[in-house]
Amino acid sequence: MNGLSTLKAFGREDRQVARIGRITDAYRRETVSVLRVSFLSGFALELAASLSVALVAVSIGIRLVDGSLGLGVGLFVLLLAPEAFLPLRRVGAAYHAASDGAAAADEVFALLDDAEATADGEGGAEEARVGSRTAAPVRSVDGGVGRGDALVVDAVSVVHDGVPALAATTFTAPVGTVTAVVGPSGAGKSSLLDALRGAVPHGGRATWRDAGRAPDTDDVAWSGQAPGLVTGTVAENVALGDDVDPDDVDRALEAAGARGVDPRTALGAGGSGLSGGQAQRVSVARALYRASRRGCRLLLVDEPSAALDGLTEAALVAGLRRAAEAGAAVVVVTHRPAVRAAADQVVEVVPPSRGEPRAGGPQMVEVGAGTVSVSASGGAAS
Repeated sequence: MNGLSTLKAFGREDRQVARIGRITDAYRRETVSVLRVSFLSGFALELAASLSVALVAVSIGIRLVDGSLGLGVGLFVLLLAPEAFLPLRRVGAAYHAASDGAAAADEVFALLDDAEATADGEGGAEEARVGSRTAAPVRSVDGGVGRGDALVVDAVSVVHDGVPALAATTFTAPVGTVTAVVGPSGAGKSSLLDALRGAVPHGGRATWRDAGRAPDTDDVAWSGQAPGLVTGTVAENVALGDDVDPDDVDRALEAAGARGVDPRTALGAGGSGLSGGQAQRVSVARALYRASRRGCRLLLVDEPSAALDGLTEAALVAGLRRAAEAGAAVVVVTHRPAVRAAADQVVEVVPPSRGEPRAGGPQMVEVGAGTVSVSASGGAAS
């Protein structure tokens, strides 16, 4: 509901009707299917338990008539009979709870296996990246070669369920610069950020030039397309996972173009209480807060200005540049010309082939007035 006003303002609400209808219909079918099984199994178990109690009651009645059982004992047994069959009634609920737990455990084990496979794969990265080469050095705006630490992204690719989600992509993001990642929808820009922050298994490698290792949790501050806000104040959302420093919260909100958002504003479930654009800016402020407080060297931002006006976008871009100047390599996914124009370099991600996983076409890396064409396998040509 938070995005309804944005859709209405841009006249896009009608285009969502069919999609919402399909999603609602699919949700209805799945829900009714689950409820059907649950109700039928519950009915069968309740019927079995009720018939069992009835048989006990009949047996007690016969014994009371022939005098072989006293009234007090008969009533006592009759009262305890439903409790004796209570576990039978609970079998259905226990079964569904166990199924949910088993499914969750399978997902956790799969994630752990993927993490181990990724760690093992990094050791043999040369074999996995046949034919790949080190990316050409990224030129600085003044035409020199970037020096100092940098994130070297070498033939990073992502495959989801056997389908390529990101073609092998190579570029270098020096600390102190802003790298804009552009490309058509579905090209894998968000998958690239997920790979850089270690959230998905991926081919190739992304390592710090000085340390020769992949970024770890302490290196990365991240803001995704979904704000992911929680119940609490805006300040608590900005400082999520850290202590709330009012001054730092104010600076983070200002850098994210959210100066008008009161840090004391209480948010409901899912961050309700803010517009879509405000929620996105609070998410960016959270990433900036973390980068500032913990000295993160890598700031990843996904579509931060999609719902912003020009002035607010300019303030946000200025905040990202300040974060870069403070010692971070900023990688921002965007479709907005203003963000692209403000970046030190632009990496264009091409859609992957939907057949056999393979490297995609060349990515164009624009640096200042010059342009460097970086192939998906890592080769570069001026």
